[in-house]
Amino acid sequence: MHVTMLLILLGSALVSWSIGRIVLPFGMTFLRHHTVIEKNYLGEDIPTGYGIVLLFAFAPAYTLIAPFFLFRLSQLGDGSLFWAVGVASLWMVLLGWLDDTLGDHRAKGFKGHLALLRQDGVFTTGLLKAIGGGGAAFAVASVTGDNGFEWIVHGFLIALTTNWINLLDLRPGRALKFYLLGAFSLFLIAWLQPYTVSFVPLMLIALATLKADLAGRLMLGDSGANLLGMQLGIFAASALPLYVSVGIVLLLFVGHVYAERHSLTELIVRISWLNKLDNWGRVKP
Repeated sequence: MHVTMLLILLGSALVSWSIGRIVLPFGMTFLRHHTVIEKNYLGEDIPTGYGIVLLFAFAPAYTLIAPFFLFRLSQLGDGSLFWAVGVASLWMVLLGWLDDTLGDHRAKGFKGHLALLRQDGVFTTGLLKAIGGGGAAFAVASVTGDNGFEWIVHGFLIALTTNWINLLDLRPGRALKFYLLGAFSLFLIAWLQPYTVSFVPLMLIALATLKADLAGRLMLGDSGANLLGMQLGIFAASALPLYVSVGIVLLLFVGHVYAERHSLTELIVRISWLNKLDNWGRVKP
């Protein structure tokens, strides 16, 4: 069993990495051609919304693992997580893509979106993303949770992780490095579990994208951050004991409260080891 699982994981990793590398130049050209462009923190015009490209890379890689994965899960009596990951990924990229292409960036933070709704009657794409993403998080939590309390914890874990990746996506490579560190840590914990195969494709596609992101050649956008955050949250909910999930939810809640009032970038710069990790691999401007 362990040998078969290892071969499936290696095969999925190789295919996903290859797809991620192949789509990279075409994806950036597609975004530039359709003027999905945004100024980065240096004022440079960079293709954004790369999450739509990640999704198109993820879809065939995910489809290729489906036959083995669904057969294995049918033996275990549960294929729902496979479908939950796929549907939630598609939904979150769609919500993020709307924000990348139609978003009103005057509003900052959840309070800002509520203020625009209250003052101008504008239902922003950011508010739609928050409501739709929260609903998706708790829908998926009904698959990962075994009881009411676990459902609540997992729902908040998935929702807060999704938004946390979004909050980090302010400098090249920052969000991707956090996602990859978290995802590979979870992989080491749960690699023998059949559901782990669901998360390998995006992990390797993201890894194949890291160099370009660190070089400031693309921006994940809300679509990319949503995709990475949603899958990381689902992976954590599936792999971690409940008490660990509770602890992470509390940490993420504190982090969100801090981010509403202060700059995460300024905090990272002040803490030397975080600053070194944040700058690791990044091309200097």
